[in-house]
Order: sequence, then C-alpha cells, then structure tokens
Amino acid sequence: MVPAECSRGIYAKIREVCGENHVIYDEFPDYAHSDPRFSGEENITYMIDWLKKTLK
Repeated sequence: MVPAECSRGIYAKIREVCGENHVIYDEFPDYAHSDPRFSGEENITYMIDWLKKTLK
C-alpha cells in the first residue's frame, strides 16, 4: 500500500500506457495508512474474487 497521491499517479500512468480497460483503481478515503480494514474479510474476498475472474 502506498499513499493515495502515489496510487493515483501509478493508476494514471498504467491507464495511459495500457488503456483504461487494463487497470482498476479503488480508493478508500476513510482508511488510514496501514488501516487493518485493508486486510479485513470483505477486502480479501474482493481481491480473491477479482483474481478468480481475471485469471480464468
């Protein structure tokens, strides 16, 4: 996890180089840095579901 400003810049560059359909950016504005909610069940399930869908 990196600061939101860095994440936005990385997202913009990937989008520019690879195209909008090749990048997903989710921001959690109410989370603090290293917030334990990042590794909460809801986020882990979201990531696993994304991986299953993407790696099919």
